[in-house]
Amino acid sequence: MTGLALLVAFVLTGSPLILRGEDSPPGKIPCKVTVFGPRLDFELRFFVGFRITAPSAQLAGPSRLFALRVVITPLDLPDVRPSLLERNFTTGPIPPGNNEFQLRDSFATGPGRYKVQWILVDSKGPSCFVEREIRAALRKRDSELPLRVQPGEVVDSRLRLFRPERALVGESPKAPLRIKVFLNLDVPTHRSRTRIRMWELMPRFAALRALSRHPRIGSLAMVAYSVEEQAVVTRHGLQDSFDYRALRTNMDDLEPGFVSIDQLQRDSDLAFFNEMLVPELPGDEAVDAYIFLGPDVFARKNRERELLESIGQLPEPVFFLADGRAPWKGLVGKAVSFFQGKTFRFYDPSQMAESVEKVARELDAVE
Repeated sequence: MTGLALLVAFVLTGSPLILRGEDSPPGKIPCKVTVFGPRLDFELRFFVGFRITAPSAQLAGPSRLFALRVVITPLDLPDVRPSLLERNFTTGPIPPGNNEFQLRDSFATGPGRYKVQWILVDSKGPSCFVEREIRAALRKRDSELPLRVQPGEVVDSRLRLFRPERALVGESPKAPLRIKVFLNLDVPTHRSRTRIRMWELMPRFAALRALSRHPRIGSLAMVAYSVEEQAVVTRHGLQDSFDYRALRTNMDDLEPGFVSIDQLQRDSDLAFFNEMLVPELPGDEAVDAYIFLGPDVFARKNRERELLESIGQLPEPVFFLADGRAPWKGLVGKAVSFFQGKTFRFYDPSQMAESVEKVARELDAVE
């Protein structure tokens, strides 16, 4: 395998700048660009990753400054000016030899065709120039998805997982909906790790944001929990946003790699589920729906019916947005069935958006 002389991980500027019309420098270095995407991500944008590689023999030398400019020109909208993403960075010494110099990064776009130019300039003089055309398009069945980036638009691909976001209520003759979400923070098969890998929670957080953005939903309550930790991570009543700050702070205490004596007790997962649900269903605030979000919870014993019968039937509908392919029905799935609720599974961004829309349609139908 070809060795890596240097691997530089960097971040492009967050705000698109406008290209001022400078000429592209000639490419003197025989570099190449590998493009990953465009593909629809869970934020309902088209993610474009790229990797630039160049032979280190032609860049060998001491530490110095490099500049990368990525020019993205919409081809379907001639009146939209190109976007310029740029970054200056300093490398360490680059050794000679048959190795490779690599750079990686990404951006996000709306649908459409784009001409992308990568211009890498070495402060010693050599430069690299690669041009490629990319096309971001929805499948026909996804044509009605509420995309977050418009045609011809280019944005930073980075997003903070716990960024605040308020509900956006649209115009409707009906009153805005109030929902309570039970967010499962467990990640299947992660017991051997001492910390949760946050990217694994991205589909669930994207579904949370899709719920808060839906024009029919105005008030949000949340109970975030971990059955593996047997802990309620955070909870809050109805308000105009999910409390991501409290969620972020309290998740630091989760240690999936450690098991306490209490967690080893017989039916401890069922006992925790009972302790969590009883005060929350139906709860002390009137809501229009209860939504379970996340993976199902494996139950070793089929004893959850006693718990569910102690709660009784709920006054409002129950839904389960399941981000997994579990072939069995666990504590959550059985609870939703007992409450005569509906389950919608999602495995990709379009299914996530469709599931949220189905929940909203179901609620409109019963009002």
